[in-house]
Amino acid sequence: NLSNKYNTTPIWFVSPSVVSRSYARDFERKVYTSDFKRNPVIHRHHQRNPNDRFAPSWKTLEFMTFGAVMKLYEQLKEVKTKSSSPTSSASGRSLRSRAICTLSGKSAMLVHTDFFCMI
Repeated sequence: NLSNKYNTTPIWFVSPSVVSRSYARDFERKVYTSDFKRNPVIHRHHQRNPNDRFAPSWKTLEFMTFGAVMKLYEQLKEVKTKSSSPTSSASGRSLRSRAICTLSGKSAMLVHTDFFCMI
């Protein structure tokens, strides 16, 4: 997964070398909002690490909405990372159509950036 690939950059999700510059710039305003930081795990992280602007990816992605993770995935720069993801489908269905399928299904499970459709 991406957290293992970028293991020297724990906040790779805001790194302009990994995601689009505009996504990195707007992340705090659009995703890492004051409401988001009220999550007990994220809040505790910042209490223990007051100099960290963001919690590491393995914590942050855990609490992002499905839509926010989709947007992150769309903003990845490296096409190889996207196409080698377990979310790509042999039938040619795009990640977006898989996400819509998942969202319209009974439940969805997110493990970092791997999506599983559970219907």
